Amino acid sequence: MDRRHLLELFAGIPLAVATGFRPRADRIVVIGGGVLGCSTAYRLAKRGAEVTLCERAELGAGASGKSGAWINAHQSKLPQHYFEISRLSTLAWHELQQEVDGIRIKWGGRLEWSRDSEAGDMLRAAAQQQQGWGYPMEWIDEARMRELVPPLVVEPDLTGAVFAPLEGAVEPVEALRALARAASALGADVRLNTEVIGIEVTDGRVSAVRTDSDVIHADAVVIAGGIDTSTIAGWLGVQIPLRPAPGVLAYTSGPAPDLPSIVAGPDVFVIPLPSGRHVMGRGFVGQPVYSTDRPASERAEAEAVFAMARSRFTTMAHASLDDITVGWRPLPTDGHPIIGFARSIPGLYPIVTHSGFTLAASLSRLAAIEILDGVSVDLLAPYRPDRFA
Repeated sequence: MDRRHLLELFAGIPLAVATGFRPRADRIVVIGGGVLGCSTAYRLAKRGAEVTLCERAELGAGASGKSGAWINAHQSKLPQHYFEISRLSTLAWHELQQEVDGIRIKWGGRLEWSRDSEAGDMLRAAAQQQQGWGYPMEWIDEARMRELVPPLVVEPDLTGAVFAPLEGAVEPVEALRALARAASALGADVRLNTEVIGIEVTDGRVSAVRTDSDVIHADAVVIAGGIDTSTIAGWLGVQIPLRPAPGVLAYTSGPAPDLPSIVAGPDVFVIPLPSGRHVMGRGFVGQPVYSTDRPASERAEAEAVFAMARSRFTTMAHASLDDITVGWRPLPTDGHPIIGFARSIPGLYPIVTHSGFTLAASLSRLAAIEILDGVSVDLLAPYRPDRFA
C-alpha cells in the first residue's frame, strides 16, 4: 500500500460547511468496545482528544469478536457511494496495520464463483462494473482457480469466477486489543466491564455519560454499541432502526487447507485468518438462521456449513469442527451505515453498520474529522441518522 497515495485520498475528501458543533474541551466518550468503538477511540486520541472508552464487558464481546473480519469492497456493496467508502477502507486498513502494533491482516484476495448461467451473468456484470470503478477484478477460468487455490475442488457446473486481489481478513479480537492499547498509549482511558446507564443533556446538548460506577463529563458521545446503539440513542429520542441478524460461524481444528485467499462459493465461504484458523459460514441474507430452537439449530447450521466447506477442499478430509460462534450483527434497516451527529441532540454521534470490520478503518478516521474539526464530510452524507427521522 502506498501510504502517500492513501493520504492524498483522505486529503481530497470534500468537506461541507461547519456542523455547528465544536467541542469545548475535546472530551469524548466512546460507548462500545467493538471494532468501530476501538478504532474511533484510537483515531480521536491520536488527534489529541481526551477520550474515554466504555465497554460493558470485554473487548469484542459483541458481534466484532464473532466476526470473520473480512475486509472487502464486495460487489454486493451498492450503490457506488457505498462501494467507494468500502474501497477507501480497505486501503485505510493498510495504514492502520503499519501504525498500530499487533494488528495482523492476511491479504490474499478473494476467489468467488457461480454455478448457474444467471448467476454467472450477474457475476461477470458485477466484475465489469467494479473494474469500471477502478477496483481490480480478474475474470478467471478453471485453471487459474486451481493455480490460486490448489486444494480447491472445482465444481463441474462452474459458470464463472472472479478474483479480487485487494481483499483480506484481520484477526478480530487481537486487532481490538491492539487498537485499545494504542489508544491507551495516547492517553485514552479504556474502561472494561463498565456499563453505560444514561447520557446527560444540559442546555440541549450532551454533557455527561453516567456509568454503573461514576459520571464522565463529555462534550461529545460516540455510540458504537452494535445492536445496542438503537437502545442507547433511544434514551434521547434519536431513532436508529436496526434489524439484529444472528450469524453462525464455524471454526476448524486439525488438518485444514492452506488457503492463500478467501474462498467464497455459492453456498459457503471460508476465510483463512492470520492465526491459521479457518472460519466459515453461509452467504449473509440478513435473517436469523433459526426460529425458536436454540442452540440446537445453531449447532445444526454450523455442522451444515462445515460439511459444505469440507467438500470444497482435498486437504480438509480430516479436519474437525472446533468452535461455533453466534454474532448478533447490527443491520440498519436500509442496509447502509448510520453515522453522524444527531440534529436533535448536539454532541451525540451514533456510528453503526453491518460491515463493521471493513468500514471501521475509514469511518473512524472520518468520524474523528467531523467530531474534532466541526465540519461535515460529504462522503458520509448518505448515511446520516436523521434520514430515519
